[in-house]
Amino acid sequence: MKLIVLTGTAVAAKARLTTELAAALLADGYSLTVLDNNDRPLRLDTLATIRLPPGCACCSVAGPLLRAMRSVTTDMVLLPVSAQANPETLDLLLRRLPGTDWTVVTLAIVDEPTRQRLPYLAASLSHYADAVLEPTVDIAEALQAVYVASTR
Repeated sequence: MKLIVLTGTAVAAKARLTTELAAALLADGYSLTVLDNNDRPLRLDTLATIRLPPGCACCSVAGPLLRAMRSVTTDMVLLPVSAQANPETLDLLLRRLPGTDWTVVTLAIVDEPTRQRLPYLAASLSHYADAVLEPTVDIAEALQAVYVASTR
């Protein structure tokens, strides 16, 4: 199974990209679950969605996240994480998932305000991501990043 993690502080961009990636992956024939840890709950009425409790996916929500992942039976999982998530801790958690059948792809959405005001965070998001995307990325480029990162 493939886990696609969306990180970064651009909340609206994560929500948009989650919605567009879900539509594109479903159109490609994949079954899909969304584990929603976005800062604001996503409105995805037509998708299997598990809303995780508020908080950082790598710390306060790690237990519910791991339990939810064990219950998933779909081909793909989209996980938009809270802006609070520490990139290093999240990476450590996700790279050590129970079982060996998970391929983890992390997409960091890094916007200019984050680069300007929080350069350390922007560098950390970029370092732990398989691909770094602008908030205005189009879906074709995001899908390409997912497929390329999956082959590494």
